[in-house]
Amino acid sequence: MADSVNTAKSGSALGLKRPVVPALLIIVSIALLRLPLLNYLGYEFSFAIALVVPFTIGIRALRTIRSCVMSGGAGRHFRSAVRASLFDGGMLLLIPLALATLNMFFVRNCSYAVGVVFYLLLPGVTLFFTIPLAAFCAAFSRMPLLLYLLALAAILLYPLYVGYVSPQIYSYNFIFGYFPGFSYDEVLRVTSTLIMFRGFTLLVAALLFSISVLIV
Repeated sequence: MADSVNTAKSGSALGLKRPVVPALLIIVSIALLRLPLLNYLGYEFSFAIALVVPFTIGIRALRTIRSCVMSGGAGRHFRSAVRASLFDGGMLLLIPLALATLNMFFVRNCSYAVGVVFYLLLPGVTLFFTIPLAAFCAAFSRMPLLLYLLALAAILLYPLYVGYVSPQIYSYNFIFGYFPGFSYDEVLRVTSTLIMFRGFTLLVAALLFSISVLIV
């Protein structure tokens, strides 16, 4: 119970002391909600926020966890830093969700519930992948930010490679979840394949976190 309370307090403290990421998420969310197809909570908005997560919340978490490693934090303290970053990230992800929800007063959304599911499966799962990745980089490398950015680049560029060497235009990805291609039905549905892939993403995240704990 004490660990849970401390985690919540630590997450709240992160938000109060470092307002840059919350401000960025507000600005990006408002900008997205002014664009066609992105102006309501659905697949497209969730996809865009998922792309933003590693470069905002993920880097924020990397710095927090790296500070713990550099100060000699190991074992329990390392796990607490990761939990605090997850809590902090979860609170931050409520910002785009809240703004997209409020935008319903201006833009009609007939499939809000489906949009919430997409939001959980895309940026939500991306959060739970990104922070263990950040933890692994913080524990494994003396240049964690470089390793982290290289890992993100490899993950994001891999679908381009697949599209180049094969006729496949859709892709599943640890960061953005799912890309259906450039010509697709605007009414996208949550499929069992997407759910299973995001479950696999969480397994990879758990593996990264377990390796990180062993390293520190």
